[in-house]
Parts: sequence; C-alpha cells; structure tokens
Amino acid sequence: MKTIKLLSILIILLSFSKCASAKFQEKPPFKILSSTYYSLANNTETNIYIRYISKNNINFDSIYFKNKKSNLEIKTMRGNTYAFAIFQSITKRDFILDVNPTKEFNNTIPKTKNSPFELKENESIYIYGAFNNFELKDLNKLYYNPAIDLYEGVLLLKQGFYNYKYILKQGEEISKNSISGTHSTTENDYLILLYYRDIGSQYDALVGIGRTNSFELQN
Repeated sequence: MKTIKLLSILIILLSFSKCASAKFQEKPPFKILSSTYYSLANNTETNIYIRYISKNNINFDSIYFKNKKSNLEIKTMRGNTYAFAIFQSITKRDFILDVNPTKEFNNTIPKTKNSPFELKENESIYIYGAFNNFELKDLNKLYYNPAIDLYEGVLLLKQGFYNYKYILKQGEEISKNSISGTHSTTENDYLILLYYRDIGSQYDALVGIGRTNSFELQN
C-alpha cells in the first residue's frame, strides 16, 4: 500500500542573494499550505511535496528529512506551486529463502515486539491485513480505553513491513473503507508510449513518448 502522511516538521534552507549572515527568520517570505510525503511500494525512494504561496521569488536550497538532505526543485501543478524533493533509500540485504535450510544460515534472526495501534473511532474496529490471513479475531480487535479516549490493540509481530488497514464490523456487515479510505487520490506517474504499424510492415514503430502525473491530469 502506498502511504501518504502529513509532515509535522520540515527544515528548509533558504539562500538569499543579499544575506550578509545566516539568521533565523521568524516571519519567512512564504507560507506553507500543506506538506506530504509518500514512499514507493518497494521503499527505494521517498517523494516530498510542499505546497506554498509567496509574493517573492524564493530560491529554496535544500531540505532535511529524517536525518537526510536533498535538493529542492519547484513544480507547478494545477495552478499550485510545490517545492519537490526525492530521497533515495538504502537498499537493505534481502533474506535468503531456499528449500535447503543451510543456505539461510546467514539470515538475520527476525525480532519480535509488541506493536501498538490506536484509533479515535466509536465503532467495533479491527486491524485487518495479510499478517493473519485477513481474519477477524479477538487478537486483532481494538478495544476502547476510556482513560485516554482511544481504541487500542497490541499485536505480536516479527520485525518487518506490514500492510494493514482499520475496518469496521457492525453485526455481520464489514466496511473496509470507512476509516482507511481508498487509493483513489494516490499520486501516480504515467509513461505513455505510442506505436504505429504501417500497412504491410512486420514491426511496430515507436513514434511518440510522453510522461504525466495524476496531479497534473485534468478532465
């Protein structure tokens, strides 16, 4: 599942042509309207979009995110201005799975830990995913804690990446999208290849190529 989250803290370096010394500005010449990031399905890179407005022409230098630094570029999509950055992820060593167990000796032993979940909803809620074959049991049910006004649940999971979502169960009816929503608003990149085969030809000729983004598409 592709995840989009709000960035709570962003540290951006600005370079101004007339700055004599580095100084923190309490009133920057721009206003951030929204900031989101998402990771690709294979977790090889993270893309960050910062939507902002400004009356001045600002030169953004770089951005710090999760102890990493990346250059920023400006994009205009659907009349909105974005500062955009890409963070490449370090590819971790894959686990070796083989019918011969001796080939798996060098694999790191997976760690298990209690993984807390919490959600503010006045419904019967379950943590739903392939980690337990999409079953609804007491082990993956969330229970209301009146002391903190939250629904809570604890799962014993091996260390790793898990796709899950919160679902509602009312009687025998199950609603999978009432809380987590769907991916209808997820950003997608598209590569368009146009081919043409002439009469009598035995091959398809590539005559056009284009790229677009779901944020840029308009009906």
